[in-house]
Amino acid sequence: MRIVFKNLRILYGKDLELIRGNIVVEDGIIVEISDKDYKESIDMKNGIAIPSFTNAHTHIVDRICSDKYFYNPIEKIVGRDGFKFKCLSEANYEEKIKAIKECISDMYKYATHVFCDFREEGLQGVLLLKDILKDERFIKPVILGRVNDINETGKLLEIADGLGIPDINFMDLNSLKRLRNICKERNKLFAIHCSETRRELDLCIKLIPDFLIHLTYADDYDLNLIEKYKIPVVICPRANSSYAVGIPRIKELFEITKVAIGTDNVMMNSLNIFREIEYTFKVARALYKDYKFDAKDILKAATINGREILKLKTNEIIEGNIADFIIFRNKCFINDVYLAIIHRYDFSDIKVVVKNDEVIFR
Repeated sequence: MRIVFKNLRILYGKDLELIRGNIVVEDGIIVEISDKDYKESIDMKNGIAIPSFTNAHTHIVDRICSDKYFYNPIEKIVGRDGFKFKCLSEANYEEKIKAIKECISDMYKYATHVFCDFREEGLQGVLLLKDILKDERFIKPVILGRVNDINETGKLLEIADGLGIPDINFMDLNSLKRLRNICKERNKLFAIHCSETRRELDLCIKLIPDFLIHLTYADDYDLNLIEKYKIPVVICPRANSSYAVGIPRIKELFEITKVAIGTDNVMMNSLNIFREIEYTFKVARALYKDYKFDAKDILKAATINGREILKLKTNEIIEGNIADFIIFRNKCFINDVYLAIIHRYDFSDIKVVVKNDEVIFR
């Protein structure tokens, strides 16, 4: 199948450079981006084409516990033996399936085509998510399992994409290093929640993780370590705010490393990536009183950066790449497309979704 989308503003390539032209997709591949005049084409009337969204940190089964325990300290909610684990243990299989399917439906709506889930409940937890999503074509999960028994690590990594460690105190440091080495040997991801409720990054760094999540308590020394070891970071500012644990040092993190964005725990926060990017952008500008903080950086973090951190193929809009993009309808008086997408557009403004050889008109 060949389809031509013409009359577009396109956020092109790795830098999301704004260009004008047409996108030609054939058999799921972007075969041409140009300003040629095509007779058979779909006029997008100055719409905006951007890579689809990547949600780089979620816990989607926790949808079951939505807004329960909200007015409690984070340690009581998600800490070891916290309320959420009681909630999950009491939920039946059908409830967990319903939670997963509702979250996938939300991600369809928000044009989020990749998400990275920290899946608790050991081997069975990963199997549950894999089973529900085994026939999913539009949304790719990256599943990081949690080891309940270190002896089941090999079996878990046969089906998971890696390990998601809840915090540095989850096991003793030598055991965590052993898990890290197993992941490295098997070319699997190893990521860790770090400095969410207290400063602990110097310990996390010793594990040489593929990426870190949160860093709400990172100080200057920690930022220097991140820059020195070039460790990518996933930030979740709305969830951090919901848990009342603070805001990561957004501006500095963008200056020193690769940053992606996640919505985190669905019990405390929605999967709405549009809300996440607007909140992150405006909070950063407010906290730093920096009127130059750039909307384009936030869009990169919510689209192409996450794919790179998760070691997936890029979804940049470039010739020869797999088609994985969305097209927003035009609006009057859009003078800056990056700003418009962040604080004027919503999922209801998506006109076309393209993923491989599938094209959906909304």
